[in-house]
Amino acid sequence: MSVLSDAIESFLLQLMDNPRHEVEVKRGELAQRFGCAPSQINYVLSTRFTPAHGYLIQSQRGGGGYIRIIRIPQDDGDAMLSEAMEHCLEPIGEADARAMVQNLLRCGFITGREASVMASVLTDSHLKRISSDADSLRSDLFIRMLAALRIQRKKENDHGTL
Repeated sequence: MSVLSDAIESFLLQLMDNPRHEVEVKRGELAQRFGCAPSQINYVLSTRFTPAHGYLIQSQRGGGGYIRIIRIPQDDGDAMLSEAMEHCLEPIGEADARAMVQNLLRCGFITGREASVMASVLTDSHLKRISSDADSLRSDLFIRMLAALRIQRKKENDHGTL
């Protein structure tokens, strides 16, 4: 199943390689192209094109329905941090947190050292010793980290160091 998921992801990424960094597709047509059920398309979208990975998904159901995948611009740090914070309003799992940290690192918002520290604090092995609701605690901690990043980014912009 991962080979099919990889192929769908690769296809969508190729379509997104345009100046707007977005693509609009029909779920049924995409499923037909890959000879799979629409639920497989949903799986790829929900696991590989998430805010944690730097993407927004907009969809409209119905006969004329579509799925629009938008890559959050890497140069728009405020938008990226806002989307990440919004994603953390719900409990998040370790895999999503790890993906979000990697996305921040890839976009240059944090250093490798900061990424290591953040990732170590957000692990299940650490959080489950503190709380029975590790995902909610992880969300709260991550929001605080993102808020600190936003404040630091503003300070750097105000002082012309960014």
